[in-house]
Amino acid sequence: GCSLKMSEKDKESLIKKEKSRLRKVFSEIDPNKLKIIKPLIERAAFMTVSCEELEKIIKPGDEVLDIGCGSGILSIVSLLLGAKDATALDIDPNCVHIAYENAGLNGIYEDKYTVLSGNVLSDDALFEKISHKKYDVVEANIIADVIIALAPKAKQLVKDGGTFITSGIIINRAGEVENELEKYFKIEKIKQSGEWISIVCKN
Repeated sequence: GCSLKMSEKDKESLIKKEKSRLRKVFSEIDPNKLKIIKPLIERAAFMTVSCEELEKIIKPGDEVLDIGCGSGILSIVSLLLGAKDATALDIDPNCVHIAYENAGLNGIYEDKYTVLSGNVLSDDALFEKISHKKYDVVEANIIADVIIALAPKAKQLVKDGGTFITSGIIINRAGEVENELEKYFKIEKIKQSGEWISIVCKN
C-alpha cells in the first residue's frame, strides 16, 4: 500500500528527511517548489536513487508512465522536470487520491496527470488502456519479483530509444532482475544506494 504504520515521531522524522532530500534533488528548479503532504510512500529508503536518475533522464516534452506509483512522487518529479504528461498506476486504490492530492499541491492537475488503480500484470483492460501509446520514460519503483514479471510488458510500453528505469530492487535479487531485463533491454546503468539497486535500461 502507500502508507506505513509508524509512530508520529517517526512520521515527522521521515517527512522532514523526505522534504530535505527532495529539495536537494530539486535544486535546479526551485528549492521550495515541491510540496509534500503525504510523503509516506512505501520503499521510501530508495526513492533517492530514482529521483537522482530522473533528473538526468527526463527531457522537456517527454511522456511518462509510472508503474507502482505509491504517492506519485516519481511522476510528479517527472512533470516538474518538464515532462509533457504522465500516467501513474498503483495496485492500491488509496494511492489514486493521494497522488492527485500531492500533484495538486505542486500545481499539477488532471490535464497532464492521470492516476489509475489496478494490476498491470493481470488486468488486460488496464494494460490496453495504458498501451494505446508508447512512453519516453517508464518508471517502476517496485519489488524484484514484479519487475521480473513486468519486463516483457514494459518492452511494449517504451518507445524506441526510450528509457525503462527500475528501482526498489533489494541487492541480493539484483542479478536475477538484471538477467531478465537483458532479454528485453540494453542495460545502461546500475546504481546502488545502501541495500537497494536501481537499473536504467534503454529500449
